[in-house]
Amino acid sequence: MPVNLLGDELLDAQVQRAIMAASVGTDAREECIAVARRIGGVDLDRWYDEWHRAGDLAMAHGDTLLAAHDSDGARRAFLWAATAYRTAGVMLYGMPVDARLVAANRDQTNAFRRAAMLLPTPPAVVEIPYEDTTLPGYWFEPDTSDSAPAEGPVVVLIG
Repeated sequence: MPVNLLGDELLDAQVQRAIMAASVGTDAREECIAVARRIGGVDLDRWYDEWHRAGDLAMAHGDTLLAAHDSDGARRAFLWAATAYRTAGVMLYGMPVDARLVAANRDQTNAFRRAAMLLPTPPAVVEIPYEDTTLPGYWFEPDTSDSAPAEGPVVVLIG
């Protein structure tokens, strides 16, 4: 069911995406709707501010949970923060590059990496050679337990 909170097809689609992302490993669906309602319309400055603030609050909550030795709760909070930061920056793509987009991408990466390190088997952060530079990536080791298949597919996701 489409979301219609902001009266703008593209912004509402991004809220819908955030709700779907929040449905995986977090309990932040209601927070997505609350953020959209605080924005209240087509205002990209407010869009960035509200989503980034949601990410900051989720990071602080994750730190509190981590200090209380609740690594599962902290991981979910950090994943929600990554979603909020991604949503903050996504509407700022364009030229010239908006410094807030750079900040949102940096914060999203930090939040995701903090969450990923709390997985039962954390991924390795890798650098993939590409032309004269490297691209960041994550290597998730396959399950090597006796119940895992001897061979399996490899999935490469490129954002």
